[in-house]
Amino acid sequence: MSHSEQGKRYQMGRSTIYHGSRRPRVRRLLAERLESRAMLAGNSDNFTKLESGNFSWGRLPDAPLPDGSFFSEGSYSPDRGRAPRTTPNIRVTSTTILRDGDGSLVSSIPVGQMISVQVNFVTEAVPPQSRYDILFAVNGLILTMDNISWATGNGSWFAIAKGWYAQPGQRSLVTVVDANNEVVESLENDNSAQQTFLPTSPAELQGQWIFPVGDRYRLDVATQYYADVDPRTTHTIDFAGNAFARAEGTGWNIRAANFRAQDQGIPILAAAAGTVMETVDGNFDRETNIFSSANSNYVTIDHGNGWRTTYSSLARDSITVSVGQTVRAGEIIGNMGASGPTAGSQLYFLMTRNGMPIEPMWAAGQYFLDPSTVTYQEDLVPTVLDAVMTRNEPSSHQWASGLAEQSHFFGHTGSSATLAVSLSHLRQGDIYTFEFLEPDGTVAASYDQTATESQLYVQVAKLLSPSYYFTVPGQWQARFLLNGELLVSEPFVSVVSPYSNGPPQMQLSVSGAQVSFGQATAVLREVILDVGIFNPGGQPLTLGNWKVPEGFEIVSVPTQVAAFDSGLLRLRAVDRFESKAYGEVRFTTNDPRYPEFWFMIEAEDSTPNPFTEVILPGPALAYRVGDDPVAFDTSAEFTSLFAVPHELAIHWEGGRQLGDQLLVQSSGSGDGQIEVVNDQVRYQGVTIGAITQTGNAPNPLVFDFNSSISNEAVTALLRSIQFNTSSVDAGPRFLRAMAKDTFGFSSTNAVKSVRVHPAYTEPAKVSNVQVGSGDAARSLVDAVNIQFDATVVVPSDAIRVVRRSDQAIVDTVVQLTQGPEGTLARVVFSGALTEFGSLRDGNYMLTLDASRIYRADGSSLDGDGNGTAGGDLIVGDDAADGFYRLFGDTSGNRVVELGEFNLFRSSFGRQTGNAGFIPEFDFNQDGNITLADFNKFRSNFGQNLPFA
Repeated sequence: MSHSEQGKRYQMGRSTIYHGSRRPRVRRLLAERLESRAMLAGNSDNFTKLESGNFSWGRLPDAPLPDGSFFSEGSYSPDRGRAPRTTPNIRVTSTTILRDGDGSLVSSIPVGQMISVQVNFVTEAVPPQSRYDILFAVNGLILTMDNISWATGNGSWFAIAKGWYAQPGQRSLVTVVDANNEVVESLENDNSAQQTFLPTSPAELQGQWIFPVGDRYRLDVATQYYADVDPRTTHTIDFAGNAFARAEGTGWNIRAANFRAQDQGIPILAAAAGTVMETVDGNFDRETNIFSSANSNYVTIDHGNGWRTTYSSLARDSITVSVGQTVRAGEIIGNMGASGPTAGSQLYFLMTRNGMPIEPMWAAGQYFLDPSTVTYQEDLVPTVLDAVMTRNEPSSHQWASGLAEQSHFFGHTGSSATLAVSLSHLRQGDIYTFEFLEPDGTVAASYDQTATESQLYVQVAKLLSPSYYFTVPGQWQARFLLNGELLVSEPFVSVVSPYSNGPPQMQLSVSGAQVSFGQATAVLREVILDVGIFNPGGQPLTLGNWKVPEGFEIVSVPTQVAAFDSGLLRLRAVDRFESKAYGEVRFTTNDPRYPEFWFMIEAEDSTPNPFTEVILPGPALAYRVGDDPVAFDTSAEFTSLFAVPHELAIHWEGGRQLGDQLLVQSSGSGDGQIEVVNDQVRYQGVTIGAITQTGNAPNPLVFDFNSSISNEAVTALLRSIQFNTSSVDAGPRFLRAMAKDTFGFSSTNAVKSVRVHPAYTEPAKVSNVQVGSGDAARSLVDAVNIQFDATVVVPSDAIRVVRRSDQAIVDTVVQLTQGPEGTLARVVFSGALTEFGSLRDGNYMLTLDASRIYRADGSSLDGDGNGTAGGDLIVGDDAADGFYRLFGDTSGNRVVELGEFNLFRSSFGRQTGNAGFIPEFDFNQDGNITLADFNKFRSNFGQNLPFA
């Protein structure tokens, strides 16, 4: 099934439901009829009719009737065996909610789930040629199905309207069959039914979810659209009643500024733990057309109990997980991209339950671990995503690509100095101001604009005509203010003729798309690749020291580009490589901003090499700075048809940083194992060659083989290669594996991408553990409170309590509270090891599994408090922890003694609210200190509970 928002079809059992429509002529009559019938049913809602058929409908699968037969339209009559009715009648027997696409019926659904409805009815003596309508309304929003043809018998029809969602609070469902009275009936007041339901909390969630964009990148993105929660095609409304939604959209669109931001690598995270169900990768990821039919790259994760999430529009070759893999909350699954129908870099995030979409913002506090991370975008402070000085009015394609920056402007060229700003959002009525200040601070021009509508992702620009600046040389300032607050201040230099007063400047484009420093191109499939170089500067732009990746050669190259002129770099793809080739084009310039300029070039072909082959089928690597080395590709393979390999080399194709390293992980000398001793490489204990170049960037990792080499040995070697880095620079790296055989044939270019992400933030810690009430008393232990110093995910089975004497497991419930200090986990007890809500007398031990508890950004817990992630927290493995219960022990010395007897005696006969009432002596928790409590105290008096 396509994960685009258009053309979605739902499957219900054996019946597929299609888009329906309703006739304009009956709209007014339908609304009037429904309103009058609803009044009879006691429904006082105000009804609003749908203005078009934005819904799907159909007949449910045949169901057995009371006599064991099945109804099939036009072939069964329930009047069999009794006198036939002569006057038609249609009677509604029930109306209900459908849970999901298989037609399972439920009485309620979680808050935020899309609603589908069903009506069951009986028709009697209705001629087969009769046509009538069925009308559904949820809280007054109506949809109608036309021209139903259902003769005598039992009927069941259903409807799904994109936009019907289970909002919080009491909901009403009204159904009317033959709403327009097209069938003359003997009884007209039995054609409708009404149901109310109260949406529930999402109790089946395995754990609350996190925002699916990496923590440090959240200020760099804007949630542009939420789900459309209104089924009318004339209304596109989000959960808060604003128009921040895409028509019929069922998920969120989270946008980044441009491809330049995308190329830095914006990590997409699994919103919750689960199993990867589906992945699609390899599709074009620089789409700028929202109406495109292009395919998206996406990942779908199953979180259990029918809950799934889908992450679409991902960057090509960035997906780091595979089908069947188990992921944790916060694990990197790919990078944000622009694949599929989109106008730029985004994540399309969809949550479903049993196949039905969810809009979690109806109850963000119930769905998300840290609701502050998913706060409604309009409630956040507007944030500048990108701001540059550029030349003239940007096109939509240029906005998406990333605008070419310019620092010097020449008035007599006619180029306007333009300040372009990408914002997280504007509210209706906001006043934004562009100011252009002369070198002495004088405001030369100021432009105010009032936002006529609210938008969650905004691109605004203002041009300053050369007539303002061409006679005033020096450094100007372009400013952007929102409601009087300064958000952007960008310098630019006005250069008065002649040209020689200004430096050269370089702007580059590939296939018409601007490419900034360090940015990647779109996928190129041409043999001849043209790269345009424009110099908007005042002096000639000098270019030299060209380097192109293997597989390309320079056809022609400009050595100099005159002021305000263009040049052309022409490359040719010379090798016929299978799939993709990546590499850096590097050259030097006299642009003072870019002494050395480089960009990534990506080309594609499909000509296989039948002789020698390196295959890297595994997903892209995800590496966080500071982690242990990660395997290059544990599924790598090598094949050669005619000769044994002579050399294997892993080259840095692009993005590499000083500190990046490739190395071989020695596994031993046994069967199938690789071992490295003093640069000598051994396979299964036999030397097969040597490392002749280390893999420390920028050097490739090169192996020369001897006669003992085999295809199996090269495969094992490929699988033993690892990547790590000491560089703190995040971003993608591209590596190319190539082998040569003894005949000189080279393998195809097998390319692997490594997505290097920032280091983990400091792991969360446990700041306090409180047993019972928190004081020394152990007479009553009804809970353990664990305070974390950050917001964390705490699965219920990550905390385990056992009785030390026999390792019997205590039944527990973990209650989470989020606060400014972090997460508070309250562990309460139940089951056979408890009495009246408290643990039974005995010593206990609590273990907190640090490997299963994470911060909202995905970093692990420092359970043992040693400063590094990992290490379980254990409470009760030492007597000083005091994790025990001994009824009557209010001093915490593990003995019930005379002092406590005197306290008990003074409290005897008192109840909650009385002076002197001591709750630790209320054994049965009935609010009174009575004989029942005394009997328990007397049995424990004089008892000692040693630590064991």
